[in-house]
Amino acid sequence: MINTGAVFTQDLLASESGKVRGDGCSNELNEFANPMLGEIVRKWGGFTLEIQFALRDEKINVFAMSYGKIPFKHSHQIILCKKSPIPENRTGPFLLYAKRSGPDYRLSEIGVNYLNIISSKNFSLNFIAYVDCQLKVRIIPELFKKLYEEGFFSIWHPEAPCKYFDVLKEGYLVIFRVYQIRDIISDQLLEKGRGGRNYYFNLSQSVFSPVVAPVIKDTDFDRLKAELVSLLKINGWLLEVVDSNYEIPIVKKYSEQDLIKEEKEAYIRNKNLSLSELATKIKTKGIHRRQIIVESKQY
Repeated sequence: MINTGAVFTQDLLASESGKVRGDGCSNELNEFANPMLGEIVRKWGGFTLEIQFALRDEKINVFAMSYGKIPFKHSHQIILCKKSPIPENRTGPFLLYAKRSGPDYRLSEIGVNYLNIISSKNFSLNFIAYVDCQLKVRIIPELFKKLYEEGFFSIWHPEAPCKYFDVLKEGYLVIFRVYQIRDIISDQLLEKGRGGRNYYFNLSQSVFSPVVAPVIKDTDFDRLKAELVSLLKINGWLLEVVDSNYEIPIVKKYSEQDLIKEEKEAYIRNKNLSLSELATKIKTKGIHRRQIIVESKQY
């Protein structure tokens, strides 16, 4: 179900924010030649995520959240509009999945140009998202006009979110933290929920994959989030902030010698374990809230 031959997407590498990991290291992915534990350990190594859910949204939104390169003030979009909050026990990781149909609402001129750029591209199923926090806001036209002008929701015409929320007086701007994972997940796992109406749904079965890197550097993400929250507060549009205590694995970078040694030791210790059991064992070694902490050793 997993394409283990995937490497870091060239389009993402070309963007400034995609050139570096959260710690400023290069995003080069070199795989082990030895397939003994090839499903679990790569040169960038690290702890493995269990992914149980997919999150479906407009193609233009998932591209803006992952590949980015929006030709305006901010290269990436970090928010989605939701009429009700996402449950606390459903904060991620979600496998991002692009709807096949076109946009349901009016795009801005920036959005039309961006859609033309991505229209011929297929969305790669190797990006996951966590709910960082949910901002309960007043639904008024001035809010979305300002979000457009400041580049936080620039691909949509300001009338689009107003039409989405319709008669609602309150709604949610959900801030997502997006990461690229090592493996491209098979779209066959989406069949169970693809035809449904829910924007998030269970995969046909859980999958495991290590995190490669956040699509936006930690410092840039924190700055964007702070600017957005400040904008909402200053204008009196923010009603409540609901933080998500989500967890992601610690990702470590090893030297070649360390990896070879670890691979041999892991094989000896776990030679009777199935691949899924091994993945579970690895992923439970260490957890840290929100940020990936990278222990890097240059070589």
